[in-house]
Amino acid sequence: MQAADQDEDVLRHDDGSNQGRPQVPDGLDRQQEQVMADDANVEAVAAAVNGGPNDENHQENENENDDAHDDSDSSESEEEEDQEDGANRAGPAAVELPVGPSDHRRMQLNNEEHQWALNIKQAIEDEPELDSVSDFWVAQLALIDQGDTAAALERAHKMQGFRQEYGILDTYEHGRHVIHEIMDIFPKLYLSFGFSHRYGTYVLVLDVAKLYAKTLNTRPGAMAAWLSAEYYVYNCMSPDLEAIRTGIVSIVECEGFEWSKHFGLQIMKKFSLELGAVYPFQVKQLLCYHTGLCFTLLMSMVKQYLPATLRSTISVGNICGLGRLDALYFSPGVEFARDMIKTRLEECLDRRYRNEASFSL
Repeated sequence: MQAADQDEDVLRHDDGSNQGRPQVPDGLDRQQEQVMADDANVEAVAAAVNGGPNDENHQENENENDDAHDDSDSSESEEEEDQEDGANRAGPAAVELPVGPSDHRRMQLNNEEHQWALNIKQAIEDEPELDSVSDFWVAQLALIDQGDTAAALERAHKMQGFRQEYGILDTYEHGRHVIHEIMDIFPKLYLSFGFSHRYGTYVLVLDVAKLYAKTLNTRPGAMAAWLSAEYYVYNCMSPDLEAIRTGIVSIVECEGFEWSKHFGLQIMKKFSLELGAVYPFQVKQLLCYHTGLCFTLLMSMVKQYLPATLRSTISVGNICGLGRLDALYFSPGVEFARDMIKTRLEECLDRRYRNEASFSL
């Protein structure tokens, strides 16, 4: 019963209150939940998202979570006081968020964050080489760089260069196009996407053994499509300010990865330097499953190009007892899962750009 409850957190993604284009069809999530609930793999899926059945600290963490829940009543008044005086850096919405990811309080800044954003906005306006940056992007820079105006300004320059190099229009329509394009080039790269109520943020599951270096290096436009799609997927995982504060969770299937067949050090270095270490987001957890020696060595080399805060979130050597994650997340079929992933990515991308259009400092 506990495993089913945990898995429900992964599979339920919206409270249905969002009316923007495109709407997640009623019953689609419930149908997937029923499929997974009836399947013997449900326990493995829940375990995968929560750190892996072979994680020695898993039960200890569960006990700590239970203890923290028992103590929540006694600390509630202290949290409310912190919220009222603006001392909570996570923002007003972070103290006690409602379950639904569409809640308007997820777009709030506290006083300190608001001042950070105003300082960054002024610095950007004073920089003649920088194009106009939306208030949402300014707030995103403020939350990630924690008021470091110089760092935010440098990041804004790099992001502008990235968009220009790969022709990124930064619109819902273009994002939808490139995400569909990369899913056609690598049909089994993305395994699952959605809002996890357990984590309080967005979770992306992908299979790196389905990303082929030869295709990226030789197929015209493939590298640009991949990097552009990753940019928009990050936007999907950052549709509101609370998601940006909390950080994203990525679960990566690595079984079958080969150095020469899949992306090697040069591709990973390119990705990290141009986008991974530049895009203003933080990683809550990066869980790598079934990591053989080859992938583990690759990650150890790539880490030197990543910020320390990102390196500390990477966990390799996780094991799912029932096998590769694609067998779990592609139940009952690849096309069904792909359609669901597209729908959820599109919905979050739409939410991101609607929030961006309506937000002002």
